Amino acid sequence: MIKPKVAQKAFQTQEDLLRNVDLLNENISVTNSKKAKDGAIIVGCNNIENSKKLKQLAADKLSNDYDVFVLRSEHPRVRIVGIPSCLNKESFMSYLKSQNSDLLADATEYRLLNFWPLKKNKKILQATVQLDIHTYKKVMKACGLLVGINICKLYDDTTVTRCFKCNGFDHKTKCPRPVICALCAGEHQVNTCHSGAKVCSNCRGLKHMHGFDISVDHPAWYYKSCFAFKFAEDKLRNVVFGEPVRIDISKIPNFKPTDVQSVPSTSSVQVFNRFEPLSDFKSSFLDRPQMRPM
Repeated sequence: MIKPKVAQKAFQTQEDLLRNVDLLNENISVTNSKKAKDGAIIVGCNNIENSKKLKQLAADKLSNDYDVFVLRSEHPRVRIVGIPSCLNKESFMSYLKSQNSDLLADATEYRLLNFWPLKKNKKILQATVQLDIHTYKKVMKACGLLVGINICKLYDDTTVTRCFKCNGFDHKTKCPRPVICALCAGEHQVNTCHSGAKVCSNCRGLKHMHGFDISVDHPAWYYKSCFAFKFAEDKLRNVVFGEPVRIDISKIPNFKPTDVQSVPSTSSVQVFNRFEPLSDFKSSFLDRPQMRPM
């Protein structure tokens, strides 16, 4: 993102970038760009190397008038189940990449997020691995990954994370916001809550901000009834996978078109199970075959 220190029109930012950075001679391939608030622009490149190169050049030439930084990318996540209990995090990652090199060799994003045993069987381990979208698609077509002598099952784990401090989405650590109870939305820890009421702070916020006529009488962790979670997950999957937005906010009772930008109407609300097997998971971009026998 290239953001002017003083608000201006986005076309002025675009002109300054093109005037100071020669994209052709620097061999920087730009895939897309879009306008943001106060004249900022977001420029997409075809790979990480070009993004870093463009950031450095723009920062060198435009730092007096602009802030230049790389936005956090959203990547799909895969939950891998059936890892031998004799492996630790390091050995698991070594086995995973060496035994599945045809799928993971060209990965630009390959990161272990979590590694823990199943609740029902502590001898069976599972892991959450974050991948770039192209590697993700290849892995899902294979329907299984070899780790040691086990062919591990795969589950989609691309979902919205919730902060346990403020209940907000897409962050978990270093939260500067005040503590909000996930049970009643009061300003106290959930383990000290003595209120008999159940109020979701996220749905309450949407209702107050946009006038949505939605239910708020559920805990923030009860995703089955939480409209705010479904709404956030819908936007996440649109960004990561390019899936169409399924929630048409213009059809929500008491919706005011002047409050927020309209969202293209596609279909009725469709809820994604964060631990739904890929063999059953419906996606707009990939027809995933059944898991091969173990």
